[in-house]
Amino acid sequence: MTLSLHRAEQAAADAPLPGMIGEHPSMKAVYRLVRRVAPTDLPVLIVGETGTGKELVARAVHQLSGRRGAFVAFNASAVANTLFEAALFGHVKGGYTGATCDAPGYLLEGHGGTVLFDEIGSMDLASQAKLLRAIETREFRPVGARADRKSDFRVVAATNADLRELVCEGRFRRDLFERLHGVVIALPPLRTRMQDVPRLAASFLARHDHGALRFTEDALAMLSAYHWPGNVRELRQVVDRVAVMVDAAAIAVEDVVVAGLDQARGSSAEELERVLAAHGGDVSKAARALGLPRSTLRSRLKRI
Repeated sequence: MTLSLHRAEQAAADAPLPGMIGEHPSMKAVYRLVRRVAPTDLPVLIVGETGTGKELVARAVHQLSGRRGAFVAFNASAVANTLFEAALFGHVKGGYTGATCDAPGYLLEGHGGTVLFDEIGSMDLASQAKLLRAIETREFRPVGARADRKSDFRVVAATNADLRELVCEGRFRRDLFERLHGVVIALPPLRTRMQDVPRLAASFLARHDHGALRFTEDALAMLSAYHWPGNVRELRQVVDRVAVMVDAAAIAVEDVVVAGLDQARGSSAEELERVLAAHGGDVSKAARALGLPRSTLRSRLKRI
């Protein structure tokens, strides 16, 4: 009974987070860490390449935290430094030219909930100093206001930059880094968990409600061999395009190529060998999976 209970608890801890797909051990480690840290008040720093799903993880942290307030995402790279205070702290009517009404700002909107500071590494030093004070005191002054306001918000930050390196270069405040560096959740790039590609592709395809539409084995092999520099986001974009373009019941290699996947340009020597091995050394099948002429694949294999 005890062993069965332990296995059930382990399975629950390893289960994918809301909106996320993946059975690779590196993803299960992410799921477990999120479930452990979510109920605490510790700040969370989510790191990973573009397109790995950092905002999805941030939302999962909020959903599992028990906090009743809203989840608010502030994209630091999308807000000009001159508008930083108004966007984050809010403003009052007449606080600056063009402010025709009061606006709460992200921190007040996140009261009782979670504020995601996305692309935190793109923030300039002056803005970092103001953010640090708000995080330390949970107090801030809207632009044009005469008094500070308070907000109880959970801090989650996300970045695709190396913040330690930015600190060493003097481009990121060490004290802010230490404030954000509570629990670090590192998301693996898709190329390191290729076994999840078929499951991800099928899930994205199902969202188009095409019923029996599916990928051929060669098409899936092609998707599973690509290096995916844009990670899960790029995979979803390719699937979205191919789902709109294909009329047949099965999605073939040619359809994936037309949808914008340039495997010929992106394949490394290691990837070519992996695809060839996956097809038992059959150059013709490997070439079809890669969307390459057989002669081109033979030529590239000779140079390895």
